[in-house]
Amino acid sequence: MEYAGKVVNEQLSVRETERMVQRVVQPAVAPKKERSAAPVDLMAVYPTLTDLTGVPAPSSGQDGLSLRAVLEDPTEAAPKPYALSTYWDGKGKAVWSVRSRFFRYTLYADGGEELYDEVNDPNEWVNQANNPAFAGNKATLRNLIPTSPERNRPPVAVYRGGSDD
Repeated sequence: MEYAGKVVNEQLSVRETERMVQRVVQPAVAPKKERSAAPVDLMAVYPTLTDLTGVPAPSSGQDGLSLRAVLEDPTEAAPKPYALSTYWDGKGKAVWSVRSRFFRYTLYADGGEELYDEVNDPNEWVNQANNPAFAGNKATLRNLIPTSPERNRPPVAVYRGGSDD
């Protein structure tokens, strides 16, 4: 892993994997084809689809929140003001990244940190993690990272299909 190039694994960087374009189109809900600048993460996909289709969602086990209100009115605030991402460093250690509308903070398993001002430095050239002027922003985003003991465990594969699947 290298911080200067933001390499998390051999194929993708933190920045590349966080900048997925999420496009949900349902003309009856969002006929204006407007964009929202609200930060969202992939946890919102399932609850949004169940909300839009009327399919009952499970009562537990889902952490995401529906984006229906944002689809209906792109100026509406997202259900939460940040997007949280977890990556694995190839050694089974978690790399956490939190993005708000204005900043992105990344905490590596070895304690390394990155903080970027997305408004004034959209290409993320200047790491502000050690800049005292950004200490409050860094603390706010760092406090959004889960602190449970499970936070550094890689995900468990749940597929148990046989060879004839």
